[in-house]
Amino acid sequence: PAPTQVIKLSNLAQAAQTKTEIRQLANSCQLTSSTWAMFRWKGRGAYTESHGNVWGNSRSTQHWEWFDRNDFLSCSISGVCRNRHCAESDILKYSNGNGWACRGKMFQVYADSSPIKDHDTLVQIRYSIWGSKGYWLSNDSNTLKTRTCPGKNFRGIGGCTCEQFRILKWNKRFDGDQNIYDGDILILKEGNLRKGLYELYLDNSECSNVTSLYSPAVH
Repeated sequence: PAPTQVIKLSNLAQAAQTKTEIRQLANSCQLTSSTWAMFRWKGRGAYTESHGNVWGNSRSTQHWEWFDRNDFLSCSISGVCRNRHCAESDILKYSNGNGWACRGKMFQVYADSSPIKDHDTLVQIRYSIWGSKGYWLSNDSNTLKTRTCPGKNFRGIGGCTCEQFRILKWNKRFDGDQNIYDGDILILKEGNLRKGLYELYLDNSECSNVTSLYSPAVH
């Protein structure tokens, strides 16, 4: 009957609007050039579970699990970058006059194109500005540190090869999406060297509301 059909059409319209809103929110949570971000270290470890059987022999199964500590990539001490702790309450928190609560753990990611894509986009990652100099994440001598190349501001990818990275989206194997979102698991790659496994935290308060809608479960 007509009233039922009207209800169905209304539901379809509402569903379409909801999908549009979700898509807009998801797009706002993409990694784009100049975005502020934190990189939370994701450690993985193996443990072995032993099983008995009816013949008296034993067998074992190896499992992998995550170590979910609040350790983030940080360059706050002498320009040497390593994973350092940040309290849960201070993640992405900014205090006027005092800067970021998690000192030394905020970075700006820059690229020639935006949004930034898995593996295909070269990026440079700025840690800080001090006076006329910019300090950028670098894999010089196979050690993560900060260097002043390419200068105070991003001028486009070129030169400074130790300060150029590709971001590999580790969880693309589950969703097949080249876009990089808040909550994705990433690998920083410079040349042929891979540096760490990190969960991406973007400075956008809306992202936490929609991450679970598009970011796959991590296995």
